[in-house]
Amino acid sequence: GGVIVVDDYAHHPTEIRATIQAARDRGAGRVWAIAQPHTYSRVAALADAFATALATADRAVITPVYAAREQALPGVDASGIAARMRSAVVAADLDDAARIAADGAAAGDSLLFLGAGDVTLASRQCLGHLARRQAAAVRDAARVQGLELAGDARTDAVLGAHTSLRTGGPAALLVRASSIDDLVAWLRLATEHGLPARVLGRGSNVLVDDAGFPGL
Repeated sequence: GGVIVVDDYAHHPTEIRATIQAARDRGAGRVWAIAQPHTYSRVAALADAFATALATADRAVITPVYAAREQALPGVDASGIAARMRSAVVAADLDDAARIAADGAAAGDSLLFLGAGDVTLASRQCLGHLARRQAAAVRDAARVQGLELAGDARTDAVLGAHTSLRTGGPAALLVRASSIDDLVAWLRLATEHGLPARVLGRGSNVLVDDAGFPGL
């Protein structure tokens, strides 16, 4: 029932169409294509093919062109692809693409981040947005159940402050459980809302990624 986020190297229209079809065959939810067109010369030559391939997705978001080794070509940009489609969103940048996808995604959707440039940055940002949304839902559910929140549940708390090696970026939600029963209740809520969960314990000899953890 969660949202699936996929990074894929597809950057040619044939590859994009195949990746979208594979996602559609796999799940029942909507398929999003968040595509970063690769090189101006390819977009100029294959704009129609890009539009046709991306139109096979239920939702299409197109980022600015990734130039790679090339200089920009006059009149060649993401809007030229979008203009050939019935409905597509042109993102201002990768941050914007990540927000658009995360804000619009529903349970069961597949978000495909497609391209050979740095579009993976957008997928990571999208995961962060989704995790914060799920974390808020978990906190709301905890309030309904009467779990203690004051001072014990924090969003975007830096994990490095809780590990002996002082490493680790922010967690979407950090909870200090006051009892085993509370711990079990929080873990159950995280599972119900599709939020990844880890038990840190005392944090001794634990390495946490500086990017943090998109979960509880």
